[in-house]
Amino acid sequence: MRTARRRHRGERGVTLVEMLVTVAVMGAGIAAMLGGFAGAERSAAAARSQAALTDALRSASDEVTTAPYAPCAGFASGVAYAVAVPGVTASVSAVVRPAAPPVLGAAGAPVAASAILCDVTRGTVAGSSCTPDAGQVCDYGIQRVTVTVSAAGRTLSRDVWKGAGT
Repeated sequence: MRTARRRHRGERGVTLVEMLVTVAVMGAGIAAMLGGFAGAERSAAAARSQAALTDALRSASDEVTTAPYAPCAGFASGVAYAVAVPGVTASVSAVVRPAAPPVLGAAGAPVAASAILCDVTRGTVAGSSCTPDAGQVCDYGIQRVTVTVSAAGRTLSRDVWKGAGT
């Protein structure tokens, strides 16, 4: 005896091949979405790291800016400005001063720049006309201080200008 299945019009089932193709396409779509999420998370982590390093550089620069002017800083016996920022390596790497007196002006008239003669021990030589001998430099009351911070393989630096009147 033969059992007959009745098929109604339009009620055709799904074949195994169609089901496998559907699962494969959905799997590829989900894998692409997960890859995109992972990439977005890596980008966000890098942005957070950069923002934290920028904030640390700002803090270190503010420390140098608010520190009192150090005559003869960075000459002979080292750098006179110190910075400490938690979580990063922060340092003052260079102090540069002009080699000649700067030309200053106020209300259109030149103003004489004060000068201090620095000796090899970073001390000052009193009563000097700021004519340096060997091992001496003149500090004209202005310095460019380079502040550097680094963490997690990234390094940022910024120049801070210091004046004797600040």
